[in-house]
Amino acid sequence: MLLVIAGAVGVVNPLGLVWVARLLDHPYPMGVAAALLVTIGIRLRLDRVLTRLALGSICLAAGLGWGAAWLVSPGEDGAVATSQAPDRAEYEAVVREAGSDDEPAWLVSVRQTGSLLAREWPVGCAKGGLPEEAFDRVRWAGPDLLVVELGERSLQVDVDPATGRPQRGAGPGWTRC
Repeated sequence: MLLVIAGAVGVVNPLGLVWVARLLDHPYPMGVAAALLVTIGIRLRLDRVLTRLALGSICLAAGLGWGAAWLVSPGEDGAVATSQAPDRAEYEAVVREAGSDDEPAWLVSVRQTGSLLAREWPVGCAKGGLPEEAFDRVRWAGPDLLVVELGERSLQVDVDPATGRPQRGAGPGWTRC
């Protein structure tokens, strides 16, 4: 039951916390694990005491090992590029591929670093309409200005230097993914 609740929290993530997205936003593995644990629990309820102890010990050891490995692994967030903010600011820009070969697009966000309460905010989706407008790089022009370069064109976003919270990407080049 707790696994199902944790999976639901991971999918919804109402506060936008980075660690919740990395650890709990895995609905299929968590659903399979919950179903497996319920099946094992029902099976153990019906068997003898020795069988229960043996299977329970194996499941406990496997669960603890899997959980520990899951917690210490950094997690794959699919980032194409990241750029740490200047002046020791505790946030970074993250770019992920969101489009297809026919219609390339990149999802840009800013995430806080260095805290369990770190959050990630979406900036917007940068689309390159022409082949020469492919994603080139993301950089900081200062602690309060993020620049996304698409070939010859660059898109800018204002960022609050105290928190890292960006303004929404607006204007030509920004769209919804």
